[in-house]
Amino acid sequence: MNSNQIAKAFLAVADKYVGTAEEPHGSNRGDLIDKWNTQCNVPIGSFWCCSFVSGIGKEFQDVHNIDWPVPVTADCDVVYSWARKRQLLTSSPTPGDLFVCHRGDDAYHIGIVDTEGADGIIGSIEGNSNNNGSRNGYLVARRPNVYANRTADSLKFICWTKMIQQDEEWVLKVKNRQVECINHASRVYAPLRNALSMFFTPHEVLVNLKATDDGAMWGSEIIPAPLITRDGKRHIGVRDLALWLGSYIAINHVNKTVTLSKP
Repeated sequence: MNSNQIAKAFLAVADKYVGTAEEPHGSNRGDLIDKWNTQCNVPIGSFWCCSFVSGIGKEFQDVHNIDWPVPVTADCDVVYSWARKRQLLTSSPTPGDLFVCHRGDDAYHIGIVDTEGADGIIGSIEGNSNNNGSRNGYLVARRPNVYANRTADSLKFICWTKMIQQDEEWVLKVKNRQVECINHASRVYAPLRNALSMFFTPHEVLVNLKATDDGAMWGSEIIPAPLITRDGKRHIGVRDLALWLGSYIAINHVNKTVTLSKP
């Protein structure tokens, strides 16, 4: 994934929870709200705008197997300080960025940049807010203008995707066939089904391959290789796949190719 794809995937997680409301209003409680606060190790009933952002980040990480680099915390000041130290603050936000409301060094509210219109108007998704942009509202609100009822100098934006190592495009080759791969964190991964189809017939793959949350199975045998998810597809570590298949492996870092061949 590139940074735009990462931001879209993050926003897709946040979008699911728009409209989530406290039960009852004004209680800072609710099944999801309690879950987000618990993940951040703060008491049930605490303010939850930052817990919401952390909860979305953790779910994004679990779904896409991409490390969430922002501190998991209920404290807006912690995120604001983290971003300043890493020079992640920007005056030109894009969808998927975070925003903080602050007075000097004190951050008191946080949310997610949702949209950026041609007129420069920036929309937001905010937990513990409302349609007026309250810092202690009762729901996950989608606001068409993050600046409404706020001053421009009270907002800062955080481009957290700069902290994520981008996937590189690589190619897996087997004889005269090839399939597009990715290099993530210095490991090459190939689409699981496509990679196995280079060694087995379509029928064999259909009958034997089973992908689970814990890994991949070939018949009753566990394939001892890590899996990650990209664009909805399971990807398998190519080096581990080669070991399981008993294949020779040749890596060309210049051409960004991995070639497997059976002995």
